Amino acid sequence: MLTDSEREGLEKVAQGEVDVFVGSMFSVNAYIQQQGLTSLKIAGWGES
Repeated sequence: MLTDSEREGLEKVAQGEVDVFVGSMFSVNAYIQQQGLTSLKIAGWGES
């Protein structure tokens, strides 16, 4: 599933609509911390 933003993708994971999100580790980590999405964890990283 494509989303319009990292924020939307992370919210879909937090709400259980999708199982996985792939995005920038730095911005994803910042968003998780800022929004208090403590149920979400960064599980790994990839190379581009």
